[in-house]
Amino acid sequence: MLLASAGLFLRSLQRAAGIDTGFDPRNAWISMFDLSMDGYDSASGGLFAEAMLDRLRGMPGVSAVALSTDLPLDLSDMGTVVYPEDGPIAGRAEGWDGSSFNHVSAGYFEALGIELLRGRAFGAADRQGSVPAVVSSWASRPVIR
Repeated sequence: MLLASAGLFLRSLQRAAGIDTGFDPRNAWISMFDLSMDGYDSASGGLFAEAMLDRLRGMPGVSAVALSTDLPLDLSDMGTVVYPEDGPIAGRAEGWDGSSFNHVSAGYFEALGIELLRGRAFGAADRQGSVPAVVSSWASRPVIR
């Protein structure tokens, strides 16, 4: 029984390694930090982040740099309920569940090698105070074949 379970587990890991995640983690470096722990407020933290991104972009060998609040497949989830513009769906008091979101900076899609099928990626003009921009993905579950 133990041998059969181990074999099934290994087979599952092999199949999981072959799933197309939609991004390319090769040659990507990740750093995590919380500026509020060093006394930065939203405004000073934003200035620090912009200066850090500019400095990293100027380093030799760096092709793309971005910030995000979550990483793909990191098992964390920020979500909300979404309602259509004209109000709740007839016969339902709630909106669509399972709407996850991530705050990202310009360069996020390029840094992770994520292909956009339509529209545009976030740019330098997409910042707090500008017209809100959204990139949407309707893929709710990976397809394993």
